[in-house]
Amino acid sequence: MKKAVTGVILGAIAYFIWGALSWTIIPWHNAVVKPLPQELLITDTMKTVVKEPGFYSFPGMDPASTDPEAKAKWEEKFRRGPSGAVAFSPSGREPMAASTFVAQFINNLAIAALVMLVLAAARERYKSLVCRSLLSALLGLVAGLAAHVPHRLWFSFPTGFTVVNTLDIIIGFAILGAVMAKFVPHGADAR
Repeated sequence: MKKAVTGVILGAIAYFIWGALSWTIIPWHNAVVKPLPQELLITDTMKTVVKEPGFYSFPGMDPASTDPEAKAKWEEKFRRGPSGAVAFSPSGREPMAASTFVAQFINNLAIAALVMLVLAAARERYKSLVCRSLLSALLGLVAGLAAHVPHRLWFSFPTGFTVVNTLDIIIGFAILGAVMAKFVPHGADAR
């Protein structure tokens, strides 16, 4: 058990470092996340109109509406465009708050613990570092497809954004699996 916990902690650290490098050193996220043109015009308007934080899609339609005419108007607006989605918070916050880093690391610990459970369950079939890293990368592929492709399909997230963020997860999970590979518990250690 101690071996697995050590692996989870080291894996979470490696995944955290990968995330930092991926977002700060490798230019791929900057290539797909663009600043708003005329930002103040758009954000001042949004602050005036949108009072609550949330995830907003447009064109909007009341999901409880059963009016066929309202649905037809919404469909026409959707076809005509623009369409999209915005995660919005009307109040500011610290951009690099320590609490955000702590929360991210706790999330990474949870991810590493879940991946360790899968690696431990598959320990007899996948014994080498390469196999465990590939299994972990496959889990990353599942996570990336589940997290990012629906946003592309339903909310028009750009293809580049979807590809970069999915690859980011796959590579991060491969690193996670490689770091944790030798810490996967065996036999009596697994109990």
